Amino acid sequence: MTKASILIIDDDETIRYFLPRDLEAEGFQVATADTGQAGLRALERESVDLVLLDIRLPDLTGIEVLQRIREQWPEQIVVMLTGEPDHETAVSAMRLGARDYLTKGKPIREELLLVLARELSAQRLGREVQHLRRERTQKFTREFVRGQSSAMERVFSVVEQVAASESTSVLIEGESGTGKELIAHLIHDLSARKDKPMLEVNCAAIPRELLESELFGHEKGAFTDARQQKQGLLELAHGGTLFLDEVGEMSLTIQVKLLRVLERMTFKRVGGTKDITVRVKCEVAAAT
Repeated sequence: MTKASILIIDDDETIRYFLPRDLEAEGFQVATADTGQAGLRALERESVDLVLLDIRLPDLTGIEVLQRIREQWPEQIVVMLTGEPDHETAVSAMRLGARDYLTKGKPIREELLLVLARELSAQRLGREVQHLRRERTQKFTREFVRGQSSAMERVFSVVEQVAASESTSVLIEGESGTGKELIAHLIHDLSARKDKPMLEVNCAAIPRELLESELFGHEKGAFTDARQQKQGLLELAHGGTLFLDEVGEMSLTIQVKLLRVLERMTFKRVGGTKDITVRVKCEVAAAT
């Protein structure tokens, strides 16, 4: 199976001759360019998985090429190559979004293969996550049968209004099997938070004595088994959505604490003294 595609932008003929041979032997597809402008034109013609970019080029600096790549292809993976270690340039490149920085003055084949494996694996994982998110959005949009009845039109109208709001928390009521979870996912997937996490918890499935720690987290030593600090679901869902199903199974004490979080967007971990601020849309489902 063909591996990823790589573009090498380097004016050194030795690099452009030997490095592609090594990479092609590993199954990679490799293209080369001897100037910054030629490299940018190559990217315009065809996308690649990763760019190996020399710092010193005859027309543009590697930093200038990197800046243009970030502007036109912000998701492009770029690894910098340099003939001599230069800490200041390395820092500048990393700040602009370069993923790594390799020195050509030493054997780099093994190090380069490790970098490629790491970065391309992360890229594949990111693409799989995006694919799963799209599938989920399509699934819940498809399963939500909007219909033509005035009642369902009102439901969908409310869903759109709630999804457009960044601060509104939601109480979804209905009998078991009426689609409360479906509505919760639809609200998330139609909102500006759709690329952020949506975490779900069935409050009836977690013992009441553990639910507080699951939601708010705890500090080390807060109770007997608290051997280390733990983030709660509210922290982990920061920027996204937290869906609490069967909220009526919560104790009244935890319900009061949750209400305060929704009002102030701050809370303390169990056993903690520091206020933690979050931005999270909370969707609560309760059976009627």
